[in-house]
Order: sequence, then C-alpha cells, then structure tokens
Amino acid sequence: MVGRHDVIHQEGDLVYYSPFVFDKNPYHGVTVPILVVDLLELVEDSKNLCRRHYGNQFRGLFYKNHPLNKISVVGVVVGCRYKCIGDDAYIFMQLDDCSGSARFLQCKCLEPLAMENGLSWGSICGQKLRISGAFNLWYREMVVEWIDFIPDIIAEIEHWQSAIEFR
Repeated sequence: MVGRHDVIHQEGDLVYYSPFVFDKNPYHGVTVPILVVDLLELVEDSKNLCRRHYGNQFRGLFYKNHPLNKISVVGVVVGCRYKCIGDDAYIFMQLDDCSGSARFLQCKCLEPLAMENGLSWGSICGQKLRISGAFNLWYREMVVEWIDFIPDIIAEIEHWQSAIEFR
C-alpha cells in the first residue's frame, strides 16, 4: 500500500512517489502504445523531473507522474545504420509514424533480434513495424525488445487509436 511517506514531491494534485513504489503504478508491467510526437515531447519533461526529484535514483520516461517501463510505437523505417559496440552488433533504425514530429525516433536493435524477426540489413528501410521496448532517456533512443511487421492499415489505425486513448 502506498502511503504519505512514499511521496517525494507534490505539485497541486500531481503526486510524485518514491521509486520503491513504482511497481504500484497502473502502467507497471504494461506496454504503453504511444505516438512518436508524444514520446519526444515527454523526453525533456522527464529528464527535468528526474533531475529535480529523483537525482540518480531513477532515470526514466514519465507520463505525468507515472514512470513508463515499456512502450510501443508503429511506423515506417526511414533510415538505418549498422554499428558495433563492444562485442555486440546493432542496427540503429529511424522510425517515422507521421504523427507530426519534426524528428524521427531512434531505435537501437541488436542485430540477432532483427534477423530472428526476418529483418536483414538490406531489407529494413521502408518496412512498417511495431517496435516495443524501453526508452533510454539519456541517449534519446528506444532499446528494441520486440519487433512485429504491420500487415495492413487496420493494424496501424488500431495502434493510433490506442495511443490516442492513452493521452
């Protein structure tokens, strides 16, 4: 149970809780559908919130006062590059969901994960994908944990509807 001792800051009706009770958050363990324009708007606010209230205890994406562990986006891969970091090979994809953002979403995917899902270096650009994973606030990139092809416009519209309901 969450109590007053778990509150670390309050702004009007918005209460910020200790990271020790984040598992009580309604979005904990849930993959939240989000539009790229909304996601990128949350980045600076989340960084400032983390600096002000959490210091080095927590560095994550927030929606209002709720930390978001996992998110899901749908869009077209408009660019990609290959990069080795240490012993791991990654494919960095730029995703555009046409939601109005002037920037693309940077997605970092381990090469074996991409290949397991039928994506090869030469076939990624132009693919319409649903990508799920965690968002790295400090690098401004999504760390891909799951990839799915979007078969038709209906699946894309369903994602948009879910993302708009989340707002």
